[in-house]
Amino acid sequence: MKHRIEKSTQKRVRSFLDSKFQIPACHRLPTPIEERCAVAGRPNSTKKGMTLLEIVIVMGILAILVSIIATSLSGFRNSKVLDTASEQILALLSEARGDTLSAKNGYQYGIHFEAAQIVRYRGATYSSSDVSNEVVPLDNALEISSISLTGSGAEVLFDRLTGKTSQGGTIVVRVKSDTAKSRTITIVGTGIASGS
Repeated sequence: MKHRIEKSTQKRVRSFLDSKFQIPACHRLPTPIEERCAVAGRPNSTKKGMTLLEIVIVMGILAILVSIIATSLSGFRNSKVLDTASEQILALLSEARGDTLSAKNGYQYGIHFEAAQIVRYRGATYSSSDVSNEVVPLDNALEISSISLTGSGAEVLFDRLTGKTSQGGTIVVRVKSDTAKSRTITIVGTGIASGS
């Protein structure tokens, strides 16, 4: 009980002195918060705000988080673009084979591969100047890194009656900035293509 009386008396005296006489902080009695700060070894301050060091630490943590998120988003985007390009190549090969089997417009069709694009063409041979060519550019993040077709060419041409091809082999599409990420398109002699 004695302890409570002393504390309440101390509070009244402190508030009375502070309000009536405007005692400088160095001469007035400490508040309970200031007493706890002094006991804990912290500076005797009730100011709110951030120091420059705290701001630098927060900015550093934010920079690390942003770089981690950006890296993972970039990797996700590259994987998605690679999958899309692989599916697009398979679709073009299938379409060219189907159009050849149906003798669309009386032509046979083929696919020409370059490092940055794929060209669907009609006729027995590929000509870069043919206006009927359907050019499909790859995303800037991708490239065709390997073209290994029978006959060392860069074209796959389908036979009009059977849909077979004598230019079977593999095409490798990869991410330029991460060569470990790649997809391989395999074209077999029957003209059927698959991806892995």
